Amino acid sequence: METKFEEFVVERGEGNFMTCIPLTRIQRICILFILLIASANLIILMHQNTQNTTFFYSNNYVQEDLLHKDDEHRAPKVIDVAEEPLVIQFLSGLEGYQKPEVVGDSYGTHQVSSGENLYWIAESYDTTTEKLKQLNSLSSDIISSGQSLLVPLHTLRTYPRGVSITDKELQWLAQMIHAEARGEPYLGQVAVGSVILNRLESSQFPNTMYGVLFQRNAFQPIRNGQFFRPANDQAYSAAIEALHGNDPTMGSLFFFNPSISNDRFMHARPAVVTIGEHRFMY
Repeated sequence: METKFEEFVVERGEGNFMTCIPLTRIQRICILFILLIASANLIILMHQNTQNTTFFYSNNYVQEDLLHKDDEHRAPKVIDVAEEPLVIQFLSGLEGYQKPEVVGDSYGTHQVSSGENLYWIAESYDTTTEKLKQLNSLSSDIISSGQSLLVPLHTLRTYPRGVSITDKELQWLAQMIHAEARGEPYLGQVAVGSVILNRLESSQFPNTMYGVLFQRNAFQPIRNGQFFRPANDQAYSAAIEALHGNDPTMGSLFFFNPSISNDRFMHARPAVVTIGEHRFMY
């Protein structure tokens, strides 16, 4: 008896034959359904890969495309690099950020503190050692503590807390927050930034951002190199919030993780507040 099929598939190799596989109508529908599911999964996977934060830098423009946890995806924003430093461009894209006014567009003086060198002073004011040497008629990179240097103030800004720092120092503040407190709750990151600013304003510590951050044995990320990694957007947000006067540590000057540190000095100090894994003290 001869059996007829509507459709069948034959797989053929060179020099040999394979068995014919008949396809009924139901089998064809099942195969089509499987292909549709596979296509849908591929589309979902491709969509998820586009949700990462991306930055595109060119010589003249920055394209910023950020995804906030609580906000809908925003259209890319194109900013002229010639108008603002990259740090301020980045912060301008954050919701609620208000750019502080520049203190001046001329020059001011910087008194050299112990441990500072010409390179880091130049970095602080977004300039170069050669320009500082020209401004101050220096024949070498050698400077001494207490010496006054003429410095450019084109990126020095005053924030609501009353602190005046340059855009580069803001970047350093965010980098230290990221290095010390990434993985901590957001309030804990603001708290770390506040401790740094509290030290900057305290007579017990150096009066420059560089001096506070690079004070000997003050911050482990300086020693292990974690400080020099780029900060993420949350660290910048925490830095800005601390500069706007939000201090959840109530003026604390120290913090540490009591679960991993055996420092007797830290354990002996009375706690002001504990946020996440960090304990904050006066």
